Amino acid sequence: MRALRIWGMAALWAAAALAQQPVVTALLNNYSYLLPNTPNYAFARGAIVQIYGTNLGPAMGVAGSLNPTLQKSLGGTSVRFTVGGTSTEGVLYYVSATQINAILPSATPAGSGTVTVTYNGATSAAFPIQVVQSAFGLLTMGGNGLGQAVVQDANYNYLTPTNTSREDQTVILWGTGLGPDSNDETRLIAAPQSLNSLPFELYIGHKQAEVLYHGRSQFPGLDQIVAKIPRGVNGCYVSAYVKTGPYLSNFTTIPVSTGTACGEFFATPEELISYSTKPSVAAGWLYLGKFISYTPAITIQGTTVPASTTVTNAANAQFLRYSPFNYTNYGAISQPSYGNCVTAVFSLSNPFTAPVVEYLDPGTVTLTLPDGSVRNLTKTPNSWVLSGGGGPMPLFIPDSGGTFTFKGTGGLNVGVFSAPITVANPFTWTNRGTISTVSRSQNLEITWTGGDPTSYVVVTGSTTNMTNAVSSFSCLERASVGRLTVPRDMLAAMLPSPPSPGAPIPTGQLIIFNYKMPVKFTASGIDNGNISYYTGDVALVNYQ
Repeated sequence: MRALRIWGMAALWAAAALAQQPVVTALLNNYSYLLPNTPNYAFARGAIVQIYGTNLGPAMGVAGSLNPTLQKSLGGTSVRFTVGGTSTEGVLYYVSATQINAILPSATPAGSGTVTVTYNGATSAAFPIQVVQSAFGLLTMGGNGLGQAVVQDANYNYLTPTNTSREDQTVILWGTGLGPDSNDETRLIAAPQSLNSLPFELYIGHKQAEVLYHGRSQFPGLDQIVAKIPRGVNGCYVSAYVKTGPYLSNFTTIPVSTGTACGEFFATPEELISYSTKPSVAAGWLYLGKFISYTPAITIQGTTVPASTTVTNAANAQFLRYSPFNYTNYGAISQPSYGNCVTAVFSLSNPFTAPVVEYLDPGTVTLTLPDGSVRNLTKTPNSWVLSGGGGPMPLFIPDSGGTFTFKGTGGLNVGVFSAPITVANPFTWTNRGTISTVSRSQNLEITWTGGDPTSYVVVTGSTTNMTNAVSSFSCLERASVGRLTVPRDMLAAMLPSPPSPGAPIPTGQLIIFNYKMPVKFTASGIDNGNISYYTGDVALVNYQ
């Protein structure tokens, strides 16, 4: 019996030790958050990386200090990088049970390798890492790699939609991953050196910017870019990204205007300045739209299924309360300014938290059609919707157009409102029939005719890989221009389309939206209300 008791205790000890073993589940650039198995996922020598997992360190996080030095062991945690038989010890900024922020030492060679975490004597299984010379990530205001970049003027004042940059102005951007540095990575750097011997390009508004400095800041692993805003760019959400050789950073935006504040279709400069002083911003968005979806002909086991076109109608009402920052950063994530494009790669399992918004109650919402009949919108968890053209739901937007009116009875947060919108001006995507495959190494040209001359066009594309990572791009242009070029850098950051099991159906989407310039509506309880009509032309394509 004694032997059995000893064996039983040993088994319990072994189980306890296994339960406390560190487990690494994800490895990301500290600022870009680019996901594994996506085109630009790699880690630069000397970059700050984030390690996610369980049992990585003490439950209460511990921050390293540069007074006097950062440590390679912190709170009982250490990190080892191994590439090609060479091992280096990570320099630790922060450790906790679920997250580590560490410098991947510049002495680590480039190549395929592994990272392990040791906590209180227990070591994790090896986790794969691809180390390269340079792979940059831009720091963003939201801290999640999306939206507006952290950009400052020469006096380190933050630049925002209400304190914008101007063409020819010198600005400062931040991030990590420019490449290896010879300085001691445990100490403040007294004399940071430029890394101009390494490949580097900065694009602002799709124009290559003049770079005055790119290299380390005084903080190990943290890089600084000093550059001039190119001439001829303008908008709250001007595209900004970095190329380091074959690797593209995350795509961000910066605000540029000729005045103190910028303006976009949903708010004037004066409105944005006013909203920036409020504790929160309540907004209403009313959209009426028509989708035209095209499915190409396919052949399955010798049988050809002909091409088809499906038309659907949609009405949507949404009322939200934002923080002033999340309200002005909204456009930077979903769509950029005129003449600009951004690409995002994301997943629902990303380790950052999406911006929090409060959904407001406007009561019952209805839509009055041109013939005078009324349709009720159905309440969902975060909006009110009406759909037509699917199954038993009839279409409700006639080809002849007409005037539609959204009405709300008033609810807990939003008062009574009535908002009319007129549907007119047909819009045609003229080169849709020539696009079935999108090359990720070439520019993509989109052309159209029609639409209200004051309206605007949004071109989006998306694809999903087998691990549920989603990539999408969005470009914006005035309808009067008649064409838009999606730059190859935007497409190069997209995931290639996965194969379609069982049938040769394209698995990516390419959509062109034509939006009528929003019209303001008012209701008590909201600061800004916008109503718009759109058409969306959807095509299935493969991204290759």
